[in-house]
Order: sequence, then C-alpha cells, then structure tokens
Amino acid sequence: MAPPPPGPDRWEQTGGRGLVIIKELAHQFELLPRDGGGTLARMTFDANNNAFLTGTDAGQGLPESGKGGTEMDYREEVVNDVDIMRVSGRIDLVTSNTLKDAIRERLHRQRLTLVLNLERVDFINSSGLGALVSILKDVRLVNGRMALCNLAPYVQEIFDITQLSNVFEIFPAEKEAVRMLAAHAATVANA
Repeated sequence: MAPPPPGPDRWEQTGGRGLVIIKELAHQFELLPRDGGGTLARMTFDANNNAFLTGTDAGQGLPESGKGGTEMDYREEVVNDVDIMRVSGRIDLVTSNTLKDAIRERLHRQRLTLVLNLERVDFINSSGLGALVSILKDVRLVNGRMALCNLAPYVQEIFDITQLSNVFEIFPAEKEAVRMLAAHAATVANA
C-alpha cells in the first residue's frame, strides 16, 4: 500500500516550485487539511496590484479577452498558407480541449503549418501547458510545424520557468512567425 500523501505542513518541502511561485504571487495564501483527506489551497489575489495583470493598466481591471476570465476564444486567419489562431482568455483544464479539437481538425484537413498567437491569453495553467505540449506532439507526428508568438509577459515567464521555451518555437511577433513558417511550408511543398 502506498504511503499517504504529505500533509499541508510538509508541502513546502515536497510541493516543487509551483507552491513557491503561488506564495510569491498571491496576496494571501494558506494550506488546510480537508475533512476526509486531501488538502485545500486557499489563495486570493489583489486585483489592484498591476504585477498580476497583463494587457492592462494598474487599477483598470482584467483584460477584455476571455470574457471575464472564464472562457477561451480564438480567431482564425490564413496568411501565406499558414493557419493563424489568435487565442484569447484562459487556457486551462476546461478550455484546452476546445483548442486541441480545433487544431486536430486542421491537421485532419492537412493544414500542417500553424501559428498560435497568445498575445491575449490572460491565464494559463499546467493543464493548458499540457494541452499545448500535446498539440505540438500531434503536429510533429504528421510532420507539421507549429510556432507560438506574442506571448504576454506572464505567459512567457511560465514558459521560461518550465523550460518549455526550449521546446516550442516562440517568436516575438506574428509577422515573423508567419514569415518563417511560410518559408518552411514552401520548402516542404517544393521537395
């Protein structure tokens, strides 16, 4: 039988870097044992502290994208035979399947060159990161190519901390990503 998971008093020693990051970002943070087992992590964030907001001025509220921070949306465009998806809102456990399904549908139609513009993504968690890794794997399995661009500072920091910035092709601007991937698509088409 497996040993019981560590209690809240031991999380800081066993919880990895995520707990340290949460404690630094949260206005208030506490770990509590739950009745019947498990742990409750309770945290609050100060909406007036601009360190926690992306795409807004301090005190102006949350970004418009994501319809109040609970949903994900995307807009599509094709430029130079490169599919561009401009994603906004949250990429998390609830919304990531929508994004994965949309991209898998493109791959099924042989649309193998893709740029994800994440400029208006105001939240991404481990489920969202896992979805992006899964999408990248799907793209590579069909010999496609995918790049990310315009990462908000908050999102870029998460990619850097998790070292996923070494896994994904990331461009500072959409035009640059499209130019590089269009050149690649033309080379593959001519081969």
